[in-house]
Amino acid sequence: MLQPEYPNSLRSLQNDNNQLAFNGDPDASRRETGPGKGAAGGDLVDAVLGPGTASGQVGKQQEGQEQTSAGRKGPTVADVLTTERALSLWWGYARDSVEITQRFESKTQSSTLLVPVDRAIMALTRKPHQPSEGSSSEDAVLKFISAHIIDGTPEEGPLPTLLPDFSVYLVKDASAKGGWRVKPGDIEVLGERSGVNGRVLYLNEVLPYEKDQDVVV
Repeated sequence: MLQPEYPNSLRSLQNDNNQLAFNGDPDASRRETGPGKGAAGGDLVDAVLGPGTASGQVGKQQEGQEQTSAGRKGPTVADVLTTERALSLWWGYARDSVEITQRFESKTQSSTLLVPVDRAIMALTRKPHQPSEGSSSEDAVLKFISAHIIDGTPEEGPLPTLLPDFSVYLVKDASAKGGWRVKPGDIEVLGERSGVNGRVLYLNEVLPYEKDQDVVV
C-alpha cells in the first residue's frame, strides 16, 4: 500500500480564524497500518476494516464511562485516536498541531471528530499535505484537519466545523454501519467511540471540503 509523502517539515503557522499552529516532526506521524491489524482497545477496527458491525451510536457513552467534565476519569479523544490504527493517518496530521493536540487531551473542552479511516485518505488523488496552487502544505493540512472537527458534541442542525464556512449534518440511517451518515457527501459513519471530552466518528470517506477533491478510481 502506498503511503502519503509527508512534507519535509511542518513549521509553525498562526491562522487568523482559529489560531491553530502546526509544528513538530512530521516523521513522527507516520505509522504502519494495514487491513487486519488490530489495535489495543480498538474495538471498532473490525467494523472499519472488515466484517462486523459498530456498536457505537452518536451521543451514546461507552458502558462504564463517565460523562464529559473536568476532573472525571476515562480516556480522552486523544487516547482513542492513539489506540486506533485505522485512524493513524488523520491523527498523524492532527498531532503536528500543538493546539489541536492540547484540545484533544483537555477534559474541559469537548469536540466531535469526524475522522476518515486510513484507506479513505489513501484514496485521495491529492493527499492532505499536497497544496493546491497558491497555497502551502501547512495551510492544506490545517484546512483538512479543521474541516473534520466540530466544537462540542451537538447532534442537530447545521454543525459548523473549525474550517470557516464549512458545516455538516448528521443524518440517521439504519443502513449505515454506525447508524448515521454525514452530509455533504452522503458519507457513511462506520462506527463511533466516546471519550470523556467528546466522541470520534469513523468515516468511510474524506469530507468534501474542497471542490476539486477526487479519489483514486
